[in-house]
Amino acid sequence: MHLPARFSGISARLYFAFLAAAAIPVAIAGLVGIHYSIQALRDQTLTHLDQEVASRAETVARFMEQLASEVLYLSASPALDEWVEQPSESARLRLERDLSVFATAYPYIYQARYLDVSGRERVRVDRVDHAVNAVPSPALQDKSDRYYFRDAMTLAAGQIYVSPLDLNIEHGRVETPERPVIRVATPVADASGVKRGLLIINLHAELFLRQVQQMAESHGGTAYLFDRAGFFLSRSGQSAVESFRMQAVDALDSAVPGALLAEILSGKRGVVAEDSQVVAYAPVSMQPIAGHLNSPPRAWALALAYPQSRFFSAVFNLYLLYSVLVAALAATAIAGWLVSRSLLRRLVDERREQDRQLFQREKMNTLGELSMGLAHEIGNPLAGMKAVVQVLQQDDAPDGSSNATMHKYLPKLENEIDRLSSFLRTFNGFAAPQAHQPIPCRLEDVLDDVLLWTRKEAREKGIEIQYRRCGKDIPPLLADPNQLKQLLLNLVINAIHAIDGPGRITLSMCNSPLGQPAAISQRRHIHFCVEDDGPGIAAEALPKIFEPFFTTRPNGTGLGLAVVKKIADQHGATIQVHTGPSGRGSRFELAWPAAGMDAQQPEAEACAARPTMKDTA
Repeated sequence: MHLPARFSGISARLYFAFLAAAAIPVAIAGLVGIHYSIQALRDQTLTHLDQEVASRAETVARFMEQLASEVLYLSASPALDEWVEQPSESARLRLERDLSVFATAYPYIYQARYLDVSGRERVRVDRVDHAVNAVPSPALQDKSDRYYFRDAMTLAAGQIYVSPLDLNIEHGRVETPERPVIRVATPVADASGVKRGLLIINLHAELFLRQVQQMAESHGGTAYLFDRAGFFLSRSGQSAVESFRMQAVDALDSAVPGALLAEILSGKRGVVAEDSQVVAYAPVSMQPIAGHLNSPPRAWALALAYPQSRFFSAVFNLYLLYSVLVAALAATAIAGWLVSRSLLRRLVDERREQDRQLFQREKMNTLGELSMGLAHEIGNPLAGMKAVVQVLQQDDAPDGSSNATMHKYLPKLENEIDRLSSFLRTFNGFAAPQAHQPIPCRLEDVLDDVLLWTRKEAREKGIEIQYRRCGKDIPPLLADPNQLKQLLLNLVINAIHAIDGPGRITLSMCNSPLGQPAAISQRRHIHFCVEDDGPGIAAEALPKIFEPFFTTRPNGTGLGLAVVKKIADQHGATIQVHTGPSGRGSRFELAWPAAGMDAQQPEAEACAARPTMKDTA
């Protein structure tokens, strides 16, 4: 065989020799790399889907646990006790009010009722067009024939019953339009322990359906919410229909194989890649509530089914990319450097597109973390408001002092509302600095509210909170009171979460950086500390604890200390963090600008050296 003259020269032979020497090992390594990279990408994609479904299921389960705790709390309310022990018109009105407040607090609750032992509704409130109203006595119904009444009444007082997912029935007929409903109930007993009735809450299943819809839309697949009783709701990401329809699981024979369906309904978690689709599933399982004898609660299951062609689009794109590379190599061997330049330009464009896609994904992850952070920071003031309301509800003094208590605590509730609004402005300040209004304010006044908001959570964990009042001779701080309260509350709550058992948190004046035994340094700053005897902060984590979204707790958001640092910087204050010599305990020391220096130095030193008052939580 003779080659044409253009390919028979020494340069051509060298060219083909080098091409063969380079192409053979590259081809072998490329084929191996393609196989393992595609397999790794598939595994990573399936793992991410499994985690997403499990996270959604966990979110639903935690909500149901919170709702069950609230139902138990409501079952022990004074109004319900009064109705059970001695029914009267005034007791009925009080119970209607309590049920209305409860239903208003949860927008997904559209019905709250008390049924007597015969199954007759005695008190009921309904949500109609976003308004919660009590149902008149003549309109109350007999629910003795309903399965949920019979099943719930078999439990003991203090146990929680959760019904299957079904459709609401009014006056013996399925309500139209169809309304999927889940019921949470607990038996109510009198002082002698005899069951007198049933407190039951109807929860609109739209809460779960939104979780289903969001998952369906993420990859254009179909999401399912299964009930262990044999029914399911489904939602397609491509469907324009907004309503949900309950169906029996038998209708899924063509979409989900029977063996896989049995696996889903058994309460297991997993992800399966079949010939034409990818299915991920996880149970929605409630945990027993501490302090109550709960029977095993009913659970559901979430599942997602995506076409492999859509779900593994990144894998298919990788196949396409490798095909393009092979074609480009062949073209390079034939056409030379001109084709090489074209190929390089194409690869650069593809890499930019991949980088853009990665950036979009990172941006969405950041938005998710941002949402978690908002929930974390908004939850603190809401917890304070709830604490005030609980104090007011528990104040039943017969001497008429409850009015004075309300005048004392309602301003605190108003302050927490203002602080919540202030936090939203502060959070926006991460992107653009927000104006704040520093005024002279005393540290003790802020600490009183902080102690009130955190006392209940600290006691539940066996944590003692101590702080020292420093007397009127110490100058006030120059600070925005609401932002200073937010800073201290974040530090105290962070300390509560850091302590892994009973422990102690101390708030006090501390020595200045110059070693002075005084609360006021020569730089016109007041020094105060928040200390705990928890496990301390690891050395590798210490430089990053003030970074937004950095956290060492599995359920943390990483925004608490970031907000602390932001507020301190805005006020011209400095903050230092120390861990105890044994590796346990954390100490956050703040040097805060003073509003004035009217106090004498000896008096300030005496204030820092010994407390004038000690409060313990």
